[in-house]
Amino acid sequence: MVIVVAIIVASWFAWSVLQRPNIIQIHNTLTTSATPMLVKKTFINDAFEARILYPKDVKPGQEIPVKVCAKAKNDYVLTGLVIRAYPYTLPGLIVVEKKDRIIYENSTTFSPPVKRFSTMYRIKLPEDLEGLGLSIVITPIKPRKPIIVHLSEPIIVNIKVAGVTPKTSTLPLINKTVSIKLPPRPWSNLSISTDKKVYEVGEHVRITLTNKGSKTVKIKPSIPWVIRPYNPEKNRISYFCIYEPPRDDKWIVLNPGSSVTWIWNQTSTWGFKVEPGNYAVVLVDIEIWVEGESKPIGILGGVEDVNATFTIVEREGRNT
Repeated sequence: MVIVVAIIVASWFAWSVLQRPNIIQIHNTLTTSATPMLVKKTFINDAFEARILYPKDVKPGQEIPVKVCAKAKNDYVLTGLVIRAYPYTLPGLIVVEKKDRIIYENSTTFSPPVKRFSTMYRIKLPEDLEGLGLSIVITPIKPRKPIIVHLSEPIIVNIKVAGVTPKTSTLPLINKTVSIKLPPRPWSNLSISTDKKVYEVGEHVRITLTNKGSKTVKIKPSIPWVIRPYNPEKNRISYFCIYEPPRDDKWIVLNPGSSVTWIWNQTSTWGFKVEPGNYAVVLVDIEIWVEGESKPIGILGGVEDVNATFTIVEREGRNT
């Protein structure tokens, strides 16, 4: 009888442990002596609430866990996230010397979109750290036609590295409110334009990138721009893309005075025709090489001072 009771109690205990919520099991695992103690930061906007669990401090060469939990709000759902780690602390605008300095990059896509998720990533740190910065982008949408993509800034988390004095990215921030002399920007002689400022729904938009400088410029990917919503009242370009062309690893070469033109048919990334409104063409996540320079420069994020804004309006007599 005693043996039977002991077996029943042991079985019930094992079953109860297995039935606990996953977050509790993971939390217990993460706080063992073999894994760094995690701290939590919460980020809230109109579309979602996110919790990031990460080590308070780390050592070079260590493998660390980073957990991302998010819950959509209102009518939004979550389509995915991208997480990147850099070997230095991050400012608000991410500009790096070379794109391959990203020490970790991963993405998770939810198809169909979800109301909440909890995802764990493990990042192996290199030995040569100048700091540690995480950039996490969560994409919320409203699933209607056309799909509405919420403007959500990237979540930036900087983590202390033992024995290291933090350093930020190698190029200065572009801040129009500060009176300092900035070094030449490799894209300063590039311009992007559209053939018109106002289009009717369904019209093709001709997008042209021109090298106005005296040196040859190479840039990749071969379609280096995206389409984003634009707010003319606030002079603000949305962070998220209404249309993003396929990305590749091919260079386009622009000799002095030359240009390349693409045609966009007003279709979103999801295959729907975009709604009337204000939009901007922006260079995003590019590598650029200028003649005479020893190596290319990588820019992560939007190069918003090389853009073209335009408006899409309803066709006249559309209701006929």
